[in-house]
Amino acid sequence: MNERLDPAAWLRLRETVAGFVATAPAQGSEVAELAAQLAAQGWQPRDVCLRLQRMVHRLAGSAGSLGYADLSLAAVALERLIRALDEEGGGLPSGVVLEQVALLAGVVAETASALAVNDSALCPGRPRLACVGIDLGAPVVLTVGVDPDIERALRDVGLLALDGGEMALEDGAADPLPPLAGVIVSLEAAGDPDARAWLKGVGQAGIPLLVVGGADTFLGRVRAHRLGADVYLPQASAEEAVDRLVQIIGEGGQEPLRVLMIEDDPLMGGLVSGVLVDAGLETELLVQPEAVLDRLEAFEPDVLLVNLGLRPYDGAEVTAVVRGAPAWGGVPIVALAEPRQTAVKRAALIAGVDLVLSRPVRPDVLVTALREQGRRGRRAREAHRHETETGLLTAEAMHEQLHREVARAQRSGVPLAVVLLDIDRLRALLLTHGPRAGGVVMRLVALSVRRRLRGTDVAGRCCGSAVAMILPGATVTQAMKVVDTILAEIHASRVMMLEGALTFTVSAGVAGLEGQGVSLLDAMAATRDLMTRAEEALSEARRRGGACVVQGSLPP
Repeated sequence: MNERLDPAAWLRLRETVAGFVATAPAQGSEVAELAAQLAAQGWQPRDVCLRLQRMVHRLAGSAGSLGYADLSLAAVALERLIRALDEEGGGLPSGVVLEQVALLAGVVAETASALAVNDSALCPGRPRLACVGIDLGAPVVLTVGVDPDIERALRDVGLLALDGGEMALEDGAADPLPPLAGVIVSLEAAGDPDARAWLKGVGQAGIPLLVVGGADTFLGRVRAHRLGADVYLPQASAEEAVDRLVQIIGEGGQEPLRVLMIEDDPLMGGLVSGVLVDAGLETELLVQPEAVLDRLEAFEPDVLLVNLGLRPYDGAEVTAVVRGAPAWGGVPIVALAEPRQTAVKRAALIAGVDLVLSRPVRPDVLVTALREQGRRGRRAREAHRHETETGLLTAEAMHEQLHREVARAQRSGVPLAVVLLDIDRLRALLLTHGPRAGGVVMRLVALSVRRRLRGTDVAGRCCGSAVAMILPGATVTQAMKVVDTILAEIHASRVMMLEGALTFTVSAGVAGLEGQGVSLLDAMAATRDLMTRAEEALSEARRRGGACVVQGSLPP
């Protein structure tokens, strides 16, 4: 149960936020004035520099602690640049640096002047959904106006479906809604003004939003986009809708997006990489463009950020090299350029740059661009590695992933479990129900497996109809429990086909890397040994009649 917020504490919080909102515009204006004064006087005198740095530091801290992320991001970036200039000491900063200072100071002033109490992440003023005496024991998915089949499908995968009809719209002091794993709403129900108000908050909080129903038309898709939908499925079945939501939730649990930044100016490189790290992007700064292919293989970025003014190789040349590499030809590339470098921008676009941003660049614009391009790059790379029909990794991608995870487990010493599952008596099933049954049962197995994956787990084809699961950090005992749940779900399922009801069973073998002796083998040998023990366990499960899971032998 959620504890009700203390009304007195709530009011004190709002008063604190309101006090900051009242003083922030003046602070922002003073920041912009001091920055302009310093730029005009060659970044002198020093006491003014220190005063500006202290003021920006306080503003960044207050904005961050009181729920104003955009203002905090800009102020932290400005503070970092001011500190870097102070550490360099002496001489007038370059025009590019001064322009960036002026832009950041302007963004701070502009953002500070536009603050409102209700925009704070700590005390939003929009209507909030409140729990009405519901005991929560599982990840929560809020459903609004959806078919009951979707709620049943959510429960089948271990998610708690919380019907919007059991919720109440109250003010900010109400019992808040528990942390949501996601929201599924029908397009028709989302037409209600109150629903649109809190759906806006759902999107701002980064909660996955799936919109279903309605006609598959241009207008329907525009309405879903305006609601902030991550995915719109106008004609999906309940199982397809829930499967897609599970995928989105899983993406949220993945590793942070990785940005490889190619910049030969240490000052600007440090500033931008700091902004990206503050925004939650894993960033590597590369100052030698000729090492880009090696770093692509080692770092595996989701997106590249390239300065078009590199020397001696410009950004267009670096882009051409990356686009010519078979494994990395499709990685998204964002470039930074000076506003008047029209020819340079044109050359970069011809070479294959996806997006060009002019310097100086706002931190929020840069972060948004890299996030969206990075997500697109990760999805494209994952789609290339996955089967269209089942969503599982291809056999080649699966073996590559297994080798990486085995090497990682050996380095870190954490356990690693591998599961092999296969359909029992598949040939007899195909003779009875026809070739189409093979695809049906494989999709069902894949769906059951993928529903049980954590953010770090993967599943893919192994050979033939066999499916492999890689569970980093899991012991064999833990993996056995996961497989028991999967087998129970599959064995309870019934698929209606023209030839009659289709039921089938699955066998599984589990093996793991844990305990003594594992690190004595090299990664390739350890991978072969792990798969051999899992295959032997699967064979033993079949010898026992199938429909069971067997634990493999211990590693040598």
